[in-house]
Amino acid sequence: MLMNEQYSVKETDGRAQLISDAIAFMQSIVRHYGEDRGMAMWEQMADSCDPALKGEVFIAMLTGQFSGRITLHGVRDGANAVACIKAIRSVDRRRLGLKEAKDMYDGLKYNSKSAILEVESNQRGRAAAELRTAGFEL
Repeated sequence: MLMNEQYSVKETDGRAQLISDAIAFMQSIVRHYGEDRGMAMWEQMADSCDPALKGEVFIAMLTGQFSGRITLHGVRDGANAVACIKAIRSVDRRRLGLKEAKDMYDGLKYNSKSAILEVESNQRGRAAAELRTAGFEL
């Protein structure tokens, strides 16, 4: 078995979850041990794991791929307003009320504003899929 095969994760979702968990773990050790010591610990652990993981985690953090925020850029034509408002309330961890969610929807639909939702970073993929299904442009 080649070294790269040893570390391969077959499913795309499995790899995405691994990256998300690695980011959460890195953030946790930095919070607990401080920036310098936490990052030194992360470096040692990442070097002993899948060689590509460290780079993938870095790129994911730079691009915001696994951040706790989703930016909504608009609402697609024909999207159901009720489904959109329900999706906002479902995924935003601030637990927006009906009025706040409707105001956000109206701003996106009628005023060409963008909006930022706060989501759990480990649930970002699911939240993005739910919002797209409801009719949002991310």
